[in-house]
Formats: sequence, C-alpha cells, structure tokens
Amino acid sequence: MTRLDAYLIYQINYKPALTYPLHHTLFTDSQCNSIQSSIINAILPKMGFNRHMPRAAIFGPTLYGGSGLAEAKVEQAVSLITDMITDIQRSNLVGKQFVFLIANYQRYLGTLLPFFSRNPNDFSYKPANSFAVEGVGTVSDQLN
Repeated sequence: MTRLDAYLIYQINYKPALTYPLHHTLFTDSQCNSIQSSIINAILPKMGFNRHMPRAAIFGPTLYGGSGLAEAKVEQAVSLITDMITDIQRSNLVGKQFVFLIANYQRYLGTLLPFFSRNPNDFSYKPANSFAVEGVGTVSDQLN
C-alpha cells in the first residue's frame, strides 16, 4: 500500500464511517481513543509516520507538520456543538429547548453576562451533575 492509498482509505472509508455516528453519541475520551486506535496504529506506518510519534503531531494541522488526521473526540465535540448551534439558529423545538436550558442555567448561576464567555472557576457553586465538579459523579451515581 502506498502513502496515497493510505490517505485515500482514511479519507474515503474510515473518516466518514467514524464521523457519521458522532452526532448522536456521547463517547468518553478513552472510548474515542480505543475506537480509533487500531486503524490509526495500522495506517500510520503506511503514511510515513512512526506509531510512537506524539499524537499532537499526528492529529495536528498540516501547516505545522502534522498529518491533519481527524481525532474522534474532537470530531464528536465539534459535531455536537455544530448541531446545537444549527438547532438554535433554526429556532426549531430542540433549539428552543437549548435556549431555555441555557437561560435557566444562567439564572441558576446568577450571572448577568453569558456564562459561555466566563471562566468556570469564577463560580463558587455548580450543579451536582456538572463535569466541572471534582469528586462528584454523575446524577445516576448520586441516586444509587
């Protein structure tokens, strides 16, 4: 397999198969890494990279010498945020629900400025199911 073949297989077969379901999933970072590790480790030598090369160089932009490969956890976050913004702009039922939840969360935090532009460490309290709370599990963990 040539280097061009490896890039074509990655771009035409693997990347669409990986990114299509990411709009509807909530994989953790470790799950995303385990999903993509086998193909990445198999295809890297064919692309001219060492398997032990730092992942920042492999997934980094080509402008800085990386290969520009898509990282599953980044693709998942981008797709979920893009879907949320699209729903809010369309003002459909899901978008209205997002606006309602964002407004209520801002009211809960008691801040006048939008909380997306604020530092999370500025708030002394957070909801129990917030990822920023250390030592507190998910809501289902607290109910058990």
